[in-house]
Amino acid sequence: MKILLCLTLLFSFNAFSEQGDESCELPNTQPILDDETAQLVGNLNDAIKKDFKRRPLTTSGFVLALNIETNFEVPLIGSDVYWGRIYLKNGDDKNIAYRDDLLAEKNYDREKADPKRFTYSNYSVANINSAQGLSLAKAAGAEVNVKSTDGNFTTKAGGRLTIKVKAPGENSTTLIIDVVNSGGKISKFLIVGNSRVSFDSFKINAEKNIFGSTSILSGVETIEFFSGGKVTHTITQ
Repeated sequence: MKILLCLTLLFSFNAFSEQGDESCELPNTQPILDDETAQLVGNLNDAIKKDFKRRPLTTSGFVLALNIETNFEVPLIGSDVYWGRIYLKNGDDKNIAYRDDLLAEKNYDREKADPKRFTYSNYSVANINSAQGLSLAKAAGAEVNVKSTDGNFTTKAGGRLTIKVKAPGENSTTLIIDVVNSGGKISKFLIVGNSRVSFDSFKINAEKNIFGSTSILSGVETIEFFSGGKVTHTITQ
């Protein structure tokens, strides 16, 4: 009886082992996403995020006054190419709104959860009309300052502004710009000598560093003014 039981157990074990060998032969599968495809998906997600952060402000009453573009990231704290936008609000003669990539990045999750939410910083028009002007950026030797030429800039009508752009270790470049608000329709003109050059946005282009990457720490190379997607004027440093 013991011999019969042992033979039965041995047979059962062998049968189980043979079935187990067959079931353990895994098919030669490839990864769900290969490295190249994963990279493409990652790039697509990054592009979607960048487009979302840059979406136009649709809050009622706000109009875009100045659109600042660049070709560089803010050193140490920026992960995407920097941009900034100054908005005027009809009926508000005391404040302007400023939104940039750093602010949009910081509040990305909240805005993604509620796409109607737009985060911006409120600044006083009095700062623009002051002797010091409004400092939009001032760190590590870099500076962007907006100042009224006569102290009479208003959100309702606009006015003439000087915009100082300075890279670390370089002399500043001063732009003279007319911003005209006509019933909520904004027109912008760069003053070049005795001429006015219409533009939609301007772009600050940084120089390349020793590694071949653009960096504001290397200085400003050019400032380009665009109208309808075309360059209308270029200032070379």
